[in-house]
Amino acid sequence: MGRPVRYFATSCKRATSPSYTATNAYGATFEIDPTTQIITAIADDPIRPEWPPSFKLQISGDAARTLVEHVEVRLSGTLRDWKPGVAMACDVRRDGPTASSPYDRTRDLCIANGSIEKFEVIDRRSGRVLHSTVRP
Repeated sequence: MGRPVRYFATSCKRATSPSYTATNAYGATFEIDPTTQIITAIADDPIRPEWPPSFKLQISGDAARTLVEHVEVRLSGTLRDWKPGVAMACDVRRDGPTASSPYDRTRDLCIANGSIEKFEVIDRRSGRVLHSTVRP
């Protein structure tokens, strides 16, 4: 994948391991917080305009707190190969801690190549579509 890829995560798991102390060559010590992320995603064409556009649902109070547990996002479109016979591109990358960042991150990312044409926010309890956007 030689070009930047914008993607929508369809699943994301994050695990935090116990922190540890590291010492640099000058004797300074740092508390390091290791994390691991496993992400499965659908890529979207980076040449096309940023999409979906932002939106707001007018809801508040108890109704909003209850809805949060029952929101589903549905993406519709087309999946295609990155190159013949390759449907998923996967990569594992580790960003170790530095003097300016105390994080030791490992990211395991698998991306399907796609073109997302429709974005919907759904209330799973009723099946009602709360917001729908079709790409122009």
